[in-house]
Amino acid sequence: MLGVKRQSTAIRNVSDAGGPASLLIDPPPGGWTVTLRAYSQRSLARKVQTRAALGLPERRVQIMTGHQAGMWHAGILAKYIFSHLLSDEVQDGAWSHVVVDQDVNDAGLLTAPTLEAQRVAIRVAPQNATVITGRQAPATALPRLPENLSPQVRLALGHTLDLLDEHRGEPSLAAQWARVVERAMTPQAPRGRMVFATALSRTPGFEELLAAICRDPHACVQHYNQAAAAVPHARVAPLAIHDGSVELPLWRIDPASGVRRPVFSADLDHTDPSMLAPRALLLTAFMRLFVCDLFVHGLGGGRYDTITDAWIKAWMPDWVLAPTCVVSATLYLPMPQSHQLPTPEQIARAHWLAHRAQHDPSLLDDATAAAAKQALLAQLAQARGDRVLRATLYRQLHELLGRMRASHQTRLDGFALDAAKLDGSAEVSGVVFDRTWPFVLHSAEGLGGLAAAIRSAISGR
Repeated sequence: MLGVKRQSTAIRNVSDAGGPASLLIDPPPGGWTVTLRAYSQRSLARKVQTRAALGLPERRVQIMTGHQAGMWHAGILAKYIFSHLLSDEVQDGAWSHVVVDQDVNDAGLLTAPTLEAQRVAIRVAPQNATVITGRQAPATALPRLPENLSPQVRLALGHTLDLLDEHRGEPSLAAQWARVVERAMTPQAPRGRMVFATALSRTPGFEELLAAICRDPHACVQHYNQAAAAVPHARVAPLAIHDGSVELPLWRIDPASGVRRPVFSADLDHTDPSMLAPRALLLTAFMRLFVCDLFVHGLGGGRYDTITDAWIKAWMPDWVLAPTCVVSATLYLPMPQSHQLPTPEQIARAHWLAHRAQHDPSLLDDATAAAAKQALLAQLAQARGDRVLRATLYRQLHELLGRMRASHQTRLDGFALDAAKLDGSAEVSGVVFDRTWPFVLHSAEGLGGLAAAIRSAISGR
């Protein structure tokens, strides 16, 4: 990506009033400004008309990011700050973001920590798992806030509710949240233009993309499924192929109800293209092909878009996608309990150690047993096909581990006791060290520190 082999990662400590934080930019941004400018000039002709249809600057270097509608956390905000700051560094740069309003995420839910480090849910709009957020009604009946919130959290949530009320006239819940988030992130990421995923079907680029799908739907989907299968940890489900028809990477949005349904190749002849919206992989493929010169992902998007790269390369090898990068961050809220608690990672490590030490003599500093175990494992690897010998070796391995446990029982009991002691802190620790609280709950100093760290990473200073 960006002509840089993605093997190095920039991680910088970020000083935040809420505790330690980290910043991830992959690959590191050194030399990007020249690379992006050169790529932009090569790919401009394909993008001008689609940018114009979306109301974006037609000839500027376009850096883009995006997310689902809602109030998201500081790790996601980092993508937007980065896009804004990088666009300032690139000659004739601009940045924009796509509101993924063809999704059915629960945009009506806010969460916050209480003074007692408990999790509280604040619902601003009813949950609807079938209607896309771009067709759900905006939030109007706003709730009262719980009493047991810190002054900072109460003030931030109150301001958020005020902004929701101010934008209650927007056409959808997604549009309402988009305007609220735009206002809330302005100190760190101003002047970004937004586009909505449900508007993409009315652009020249989408027309070209749909024509390519229609020419050979089976080839499109076969390459999609092969690429998804090669990256199982991204958890992208394969598209169905049956009865002479294939499921396409598209949604059909019912114009009356706003319900989204899968689209099959047999449906295309009698489906109005304006009712279509791209699914996740097709969405970023569209943006990278017809709109932007760099797409900025978070951690999840960075995983699944490796599938997009492989899919498009196999399906349409003449198409050149814009490069991508991954930007994310971790910030914690300032909570008094943070200095008294183990982190979730420490709790998980204690449980791992209590379990793993039962099977790994090296964790008990027993070099003799560790060497004997490795020798038995090596013999097992060589004894494939010899069931009698393998059964003997397995028995010897279990006997070895049994003797090891007996001789180190006191230490093993100590590991188990340590894990059990930490269990009592797990629930509160999960609240205190949660990185996914709405970014508006962080202080201006904390978010400003994040922006300063991103600026430093971009400039190299």
